[in-house]
Amino acid sequence: MGAEDVYEKIDEELEFTDEQTAELLKLSEKELLVLILSELKKRKN
Repeated sequence: MGAEDVYEKIDEELEFTDEQTAELLKLSEKELLVLILSELKKRKN
């Protein structure tokens, strides 16, 4: 499965509040990757 396939399957627009955005920006690259991968795993099931 290529990256484009993954993007096509995500059918909802991501929206964050200013507060959520500020919290996400505080995360490290590793924390962001874990967050993304765990969300993709949830969507796969």
